Amino acid sequence: LYCATEHLTVGRLRLLPGQRSAVERHGGDEGLYVLSGDVNVLAPEAEGQVWFELKPRDGFYVPAGAPHQYHNTGSTPAEIIFGIAPNYRPD
Repeated sequence: LYCATEHLTVGRLRLLPGQRSAVERHGGDEGLYVLSGDVNVLAPEAEGQVWFELKPRDGFYVPAGAPHQYHNTGSTPAEIIFGIAPNYRPD
């Protein structure tokens, strides 16, 4: 679920326990906030595949063009809200 203008895309992502998103990259910087659940972020092209563990009320920043993937590692659904500016699509 998301909403977009020419300068900003905002949305909400829900992951069920054990679910993961596709690997994605965007043409703009992404900021996100964990509303509920346990979310791990994989940076697959970083040296040694870097993982970041996020809990409710944690924020996270993904620079433009950086590949990333979200994983729900917990036993309950996880929800995040995100904003990407200026471009959602990769350049």
